[in-house]
Amino acid sequence: MEAALAVSQEVFADDSAPAVVLGRSDDFADNLGGAVLARTLGAPLLLNPSDSLDERVRAEMDRVLPPGNCAELVDRGEFEVYMLGGTNALSQEIEDELFGEYCYKRVSGPTRVETSLQVAEEVLHIRENRGETGEPELLIARSDNAVDSATGGAYGGMFGAPVLVTPSHTLHPDIGRFINLGVSSVTLLGGEAALSAEVEAMVNEALSDQEIVATRLAGASRDDTARVIAEDFAARSSGIDAVTLVNGYVDDAWVLAFTSAAVNTGEPVLYVAADDLLETTRSFIGAQAPLSTVSAFGDSSLVSDVVLQEAASAAG
Repeated sequence: MEAALAVSQEVFADDSAPAVVLGRSDDFADNLGGAVLARTLGAPLLLNPSDSLDERVRAEMDRVLPPGNCAELVDRGEFEVYMLGGTNALSQEIEDELFGEYCYKRVSGPTRVETSLQVAEEVLHIRENRGETGEPELLIARSDNAVDSATGGAYGGMFGAPVLVTPSHTLHPDIGRFINLGVSSVTLLGGEAALSAEVEAMVNEALSDQEIVATRLAGASRDDTARVIAEDFAARSSGIDAVTLVNGYVDDAWVLAFTSAAVNTGEPVLYVAADDLLETTRSFIGAQAPLSTVSAFGDSSLVSDVVLQEAASAAG
């Protein structure tokens, strides 16, 4: 929660956010797609305990949201606050606290899989309202672990690609039906330990009428997968000028990756350890050099000054 607040406070001036995306602070699944939703809106992703609205989160919402913005947003089919997940994720008490103070919308389904679909629909609805038409590209991630997919939030946000989650060993039927509606591409995040060969085969079966074959972005480790995602990011962007570093080896690494992805302005997110730049990350930065900016999310206990300096040196 504190990391998300810090990112919002650093990036957003008073009364400058068009909306806030609110997710639970103790689980990644709803927030994976939420990072793309926040990036689409140009909004912060704030994290909150499941039971009641934290006063610090409320204060940050009051700070970044301009007064009197609700009617204008609703006319566009948008809202001030997007709540991610059902009442198990963000309780009815939180919704009651928002009622009368903000125009809000709960984006949820019965499970994390259906919630990811609802978030994807919201992203596509917002893009359509803005005249961004065409069949979407989709990212698919495992539903029970964020280590391979966390850096995909920046990728999805940059290219407007919603992130759907499914169990590691089977494609959820609702995901298959969504794919059948028409997509421009589908990319699986992580290797076969994250999303099995069976999942890939089921995705390709759902794509068979569209003459599209799914691709996979995967490496030998979580930091290598982050590198592979970053390489594809850079190739599609015709080069990059900056990178963001997060510690991918702490328990809540997804918090740093998602909140940074939500406000990302066009750079990939790479993994480091607290005191180790990691060779995968070093090699990627060196290959992309010169870069104008290397930034790190989290304090020096998460990404040491030495690591940041080494990254800056590699960036030229």
